[in-house]
Amino acid sequence: MIKKILIICLLLSGSLSYAQKASTGHDTQLSPHQAFKQTKRLARKNNPIALYNLGVMYEVGMGTKKNIRKAYLSYKKSARKGYAPAQYNIANMYSHGRGTKKDVKRAVKWLKKSAKQGYAKAQYNLAMKYGKGEGVKKSERRAKRWLEKAAKQGLQPAIQLLNQIKQQH
Repeated sequence: MIKKILIICLLLSGSLSYAQKASTGHDTQLSPHQAFKQTKRLARKNNPIALYNLGVMYEVGMGTKKNIRKAYLSYKKSARKGYAPAQYNIANMYSHGRGTKKDVKRAVKWLKKSAKQGYAKAQYNLAMKYGKGEGVKKSERRAKRWLEKAAKQGLQPAIQLLNQIKQQH
C-alpha cells in the first residue's frame, strides 16, 4: 500500500516514468489518464493520500476532465480522515466558494485542524484570518502566534511579514 501511495505521489509530482518503473520494473511512462485511473482505484479504498491526490487531479484536470465539485468532495473525504493538506485545500475552497458554498467560518474550522497538525500554509492563512477578523474574532496575539509557527517552518511569506512587523515596532 505504501509503495502504491509513493507511486501516486511521484505521478502527481511529474515523475511519471520513475513512478512506472517503481511500480512495474519497466521504464515506461504512464499517461495522465492511467495515473488518474490508478489514483481513483486507491481512493476507492478510502486512503486519505489517494483521496487528496484524486482531488488535485480533478481540480487541475490531470488525466480527467476538470471538475471542481469532485475535487471538493475528494478533498473533504481526505480531510475527514485527518490529512492536513486536504484540510487546508478544503479551507481554501470554503474561503472562495469553489466547489461549495462560500463559508468563512467553515474555512477557519478546517484551517485550525490543518494548522494544529503543523501544516505551515494553514498556519499562515489562519494567522491572516485572525489578523483581519475574518471568520473569527480579530486577535493580533493569535495572528502573531500562528505567523511565528509558519515562519519557524521556513514559510517565506510568514517570515517576510514577521520581518515587516518587527521593522514597524
